[in-house]
Amino acid sequence: LLVAPDLKAAHIAFGLSKIIGNAVGVGPLLLGAGRPAHIITPAATARRIMYMSAIAVVDAQNYARNRQSEPDSTGGAG
Repeated sequence: LLVAPDLKAAHIAFGLSKIIGNAVGVGPLLLGAGRPAHIITPAATARRIMYMSAIAVVDAQNYARNRQSEPDSTGGAG
């Protein structure tokens, strides 16, 4: 998680971390929503779309698993 004072600093830090870590950036991700949400920009490459799709599948599986384990809020059996 990178926290930066402004967008320019965040972009520089993100670029440096990708170069230093020899990594691929995947994102942006929207955190804190009630349901999984993923953002693909128009400039996304095929590789980025593939990675983001994989993350979305795992998030959807986790969301479904957690939803099944929660008790029914209506008082019914399920």
